[in-house]
Amino acid sequence: MHQLTAAHRTLIFGTVVRVTRRDNGASVEVRINDRGPFVEGRVIDLSYAAARRVGLDVDGVAPVQLEVLGVDRAPPTQRAPGSAEDHVCLWVQVGAFADADNARRARDRLVAGGEHAVLVEGPRGLQRVRVGPFTSDREAQQTLQRLHREWPEAKVVECG
Repeated sequence: MHQLTAAHRTLIFGTVVRVTRRDNGASVEVRINDRGPFVEGRVIDLSYAAARRVGLDVDGVAPVQLEVLGVDRAPPTQRAPGSAEDHVCLWVQVGAFADADNARRARDRLVAGGEHAVLVEGPRGLQRVRVGPFTSDREAQQTLQRLHREWPEAKVVECG
């Protein structure tokens, strides 16, 4: 409750996300440490501390944009004092779809195959289907090789 954390349905624990309110531009960086939200139409639940940073402790709900910054698997209490938070973050992007239904079908197919696949909103409503995130180029390249037969246009991309 007092840490800058959040709940998300699909992002792996330790994923660092910048949450930006679309209505006023306020943003906060949070670490995913829980599952949720389980309310239709909501994409993320912020801790009280994170909600306060962007004014959602008063407003409650607002449209937001998420930007995955990286993965930090160590909780803040386990980091060495004064250590830098270096968030290496790579994805394997298997496609970008103008049709949201096609994007969901692609994601569902990947999930059914055991991959951790998510939809990432791109410019002009484009839906990117990505697998990851990965903390090393080696992990990302191994996944790319595994997926390349079924997804020949797949490529490794940086978060953002």
